Amino acid sequence: MSWQRARTDEQIEQRIDEIVQATERLFERYAYDEITFVMIAREADFTRSNLYKYFRTTEEVLLEILMREMTNWRIDVEKSLRGRSWTVQEFSRAWMASLKRHRRMMKLFSIMNTTIEKNSTLEKLIEFKRHAMVEWGGIGVVLAGIFRFRSEESVMQFVYAQLAFVIGASPIWEMTENQKKAMEVAGVMMSEAEMEGMFVGSIESLLRGVIVA
Repeated sequence: MSWQRARTDEQIEQRIDEIVQATERLFERYAYDEITFVMIAREADFTRSNLYKYFRTTEEVLLEILMREMTNWRIDVEKSLRGRSWTVQEFSRAWMASLKRHRRMMKLFSIMNTTIEKNSTLEKLIEFKRHAMVEWGGIGVVLAGIFRFRSEESVMQFVYAQLAFVIGASPIWEMTENQKKAMEVAGVMMSEAEMEGMFVGSIESLLRGVIVA
């Protein structure tokens, strides 16, 4: 890159996009704990000092990616679930399908509390929390338009409960060969279809607990 200082908001956003896209490419090839600031700078064709002007840590870049992934998922939910009648079981399968279409988001959620947030600045964390509230609110609007919930609070109870579920479940789709082999030898290996069925059942149970039958 022939480096020129970003002076306008548009140029700054372009630089941030370049950093995010470079990190996304790395995230497809490496585990999150293998990605370093130096690797991101090299992939984005930035110097480390220039990268530092936009993000303070690798985790802050991942937090930016997670915010974008959340927005993409909310848009997907609006397009795929809104405007039609669902049974609880049908909805649970469609909800699970939407999560599977956004596996990067699920992977990032699985390390959000243990790694990403711990190594991000207060300023970036506040930005993330505000962004998350907007996106969860958008998801809640879609849900409230499909089912009759016991209360307004019940809508967000489901949103937050399924978030905890996503954080716990997502690593199962990203197991290493050693992990798969260990489960197979131990006799606890399930097919992806069996795991998905179990997850759909869990979502269905969560939903039935907060809606009016």
